[in-house]
Amino acid sequence: MKVIFHIIIFLGFSFQLRGQEVIKVKKEPVAKKNSFDEFPEVFTIVDKNAEYPGGMADMYRYMMKNTTLGICGNDFNLRGCVTIFVKFIIDENGKTQDPEILKETGCKDFEQSVVKAILNMPQWSPALFRNKPVKSWFNLPMKIKIQ
Repeated sequence: MKVIFHIIIFLGFSFQLRGQEVIKVKKEPVAKKNSFDEFPEVFTIVDKNAEYPGGMADMYRYMMKNTTLGICGNDFNLRGCVTIFVKFIIDENGKTQDPEILKETGCKDFEQSVVKAILNMPQWSPALFRNKPVKSWFNLPMKIKIQ
């Protein structure tokens, strides 16, 4: 009985060893890409973020000075605190482009005013990735207190 048991175990191991054959795959030569070919067109993570001239406080002053509520200022639905979120691109030269309202206020005049102010912003210091200027996303939350 022990002999049969050992023979079965031996055959089992030999089948397992035989089933593990090594298959060689011939590798095709791959053309080397430029290191920037695999990067996204617009960066979300960079080594150094884009900077508004004078810092964030000056940027918020600029936005307050260059945005208006329009006819929505008299609207009773907008009393209190209104928050708007805007996402836009700062290109390699520091110019703003493609603003997109992420959270609307319900007041199209105000939203258009914010988009216009973003497009007319002064030139930023662009974001850097590996010490090269790149396009990057910038998210701008704005809280407006309406009285």
